[in-house]
Order: sequence, then structure tokens, then C-alpha cells
Amino acid sequence: MKKISFYFIFILLFSVIFNSCNKDEEEFIPPPLPIINEDTTGTLGNLTCNIYYYHGTVSPAPSKTEVHLYASAFDLDHGFPLYQTWTGTSNTIYFGYLNPIFEYYVLAFNRIGSSDYEMVKRVIVYAGMHTEANVTMEKLPTE
Repeated sequence: MKKISFYFIFILLFSVIFNSCNKDEEEFIPPPLPIINEDTTGTLGNLTCNIYYYHGTVSPAPSKTEVHLYASAFDLDHGFPLYQTWTGTSNTIYFGYLNPIFEYYVLAFNRIGSSDYEMVKRVIVYAGMHTEANVTMEKLPTE
């Protein structure tokens, strides 16, 4: 009887120690969400954003400007974007079809020269309509 309880305690102790060890796990990065290019329901709206920056005059944003789309103010405050992308040779970002009547938030950011430019714009998408928003980044004050 003592021999069985000794093995039981040994196996239990070993499993507790083994499961409590820190394991080097890679951070899970979810796959990107697909952009819906066709509204099969007839109830969605779509969104295109034109990204600019203001430096005395309004100019198209340079390439590699970060553009994030958030589904709510809560997601914006906590950094949970629906989409995260960058401008390329064009300053236009197409987000595809989205659920209507939501207040989406578009965040654009870029470092131009030694200055940071940023803007958050609230956009409402309506059913069956194409929404086009102009987001003009402004220079952030230096600290």
C-alpha cells in the first residue's frame, strides 16, 4: 500500500512541477481579416479613406502611413483594430464592405521628417452606400 501511494505522490508532484514551468511560447498572431469585396446581402455599406497631412498646405500622405480601422471608441482606446494597413503609392485605403450604422474610427499616423503626424476621424457607414472619408493628419506637439 505504501508503495502505491509513493508512486501516486511522485507522479502527482512531477505533473505539477512539469506543468508549472515557464515555456517559451511564441506570441499568437491571428491571421489578417479578409476584406469583403462584394455585398451579397444587400445590407452592407463600404468605406474608402483618403489620407492626407497638413504642413502649411494639405498634401497626400506619404507611403507607409499607418492606417487603422476601429469598430468602436472602446476598441480605439484599448488598441484593438479591425484592420491595420499602410498606404502604398496611393494615399487611398479601401476597407471594403462593413456593417452599417456603426461608428467606425480611422486612425492615421506617420513620422514625416522628425515630426509625428496623426489624426483620428469618426466615420459612419450606411447600408447600401459608399462612404468616402478624408483623414488629414496634423503635426503632434513636441514634448
